[in-house]
Amino acid sequence: ITQGEYNDLEKKFINNDPPDRETQERIFTNYFDNLKELAKKRGGDYWDLRFLKEYWQREHNMIIDKKIGVYRHMSTAERDLCKIHIAKIEEKAGDSIIVKYGVFKRPVFNFLVKGARRGSHVTVHYYHAIEKV
Repeated sequence: ITQGEYNDLEKKFINNDPPDRETQERIFTNYFDNLKELAKKRGGDYWDLRFLKEYWQREHNMIIDKKIGVYRHMSTAERDLCKIHIAKIEEKAGDSIIVKYGVFKRPVFNFLVKGARRGSHVTVHYYHAIEKV
């Protein structure tokens, strides 16, 4: 994607304004290929919330662990960033929070979980807390 597209996506993300479906499918092709495969196996629409949740909760980390697709070219550290982790909030720091999962402790953005407090658990993906658990 271009820098302009990246900047637009970042603004949308910060404002909790998802990009349209066409944009998401164009940018996140690897994800949608995997999601479409899951929906095909289960017999349904890949935009159905059931398949979206099942993918992120059950399939995503398994695909990464098996090094399928783009993940085969990534380092262990890069694959770990791609995974979904359940993390405990250790502290808040402005627009970010410090989370801990396993032996890892790191900062992530909290734009999507602004109400989360120290001691709460959140799901983490890349550099973002996605939702409260």
